Amino acid sequence: MTNGRTHRPEHDAVLCETCGACTWSCPAAVFADLASEEGSLRGAVFSARPYPGAKAAVPPCRAACPLGQDVPGYISAVARGFVVEAGEIVRRTNALPSVCGRLCIASCTKACVRARIDDGLDIRGLKRFAATAAKATAAKPASGTGRRVAIVGGGPAGLAAAHRLAQLGLSPVVFEAGPTAGGMLADAVPAFALPRDVLESDVEALVEMGVEIRCNARVGVDVAWEELE
Repeated sequence: MTNGRTHRPEHDAVLCETCGACTWSCPAAVFADLASEEGSLRGAVFSARPYPGAKAAVPPCRAACPLGQDVPGYISAVARGFVVEAGEIVRRTNALPSVCGRLCIASCTKACVRARIDDGLDIRGLKRFAATAAKATAAKPASGTGRRVAIVGGGPAGLAAAHRLAQLGLSPVVFEAGPTAGGMLADAVPAFALPRDVLESDVEALVEMGVEIRCNARVGVDVAWEELE
């Protein structure tokens, strides 16, 4: 990895695989001038990014997650036996954690630095376990602002928007044309891959946060656009 045990080790692109683990405590992250050192290990590590646009202080598993979830945070909580706390960490940035615990592509596992030794951690399985344990402890929103927001469509995107708005203290109302919320998750994903009670538990957690969901409500047919104003 380096040429000699000196204060200024040399970076070897062949021997050093920049998994990103060393960037968590890299001196160049604190002293910006060190990042300009050409040919040194700390300069090369600081400028290297495991994923485009990722900050050096972000672990690879978190950088690979489309939601930017605190993967080390909830894995650590599970390891310490604080499963409910782990579920709460997951739900801070994930509107459908139980669903993701079964259907997400697990890019975090592919990026896990443990794979350098044997295999990446089963992060998706740990999320599923934590989300199940924290079903009844959905994160409570901030103090209400009194403002209401209409969301047309109760698919994953609409539910994610409602989740974030509720966290900010607003009162989101989701208008779903179908009989249940979930969009393609409810209509197209087979039950053996996503049991219906799993999706329902995530939706119920959103309702506990203060999200109102109106099904069989087609905007423009059952509900006039003007009513939303």
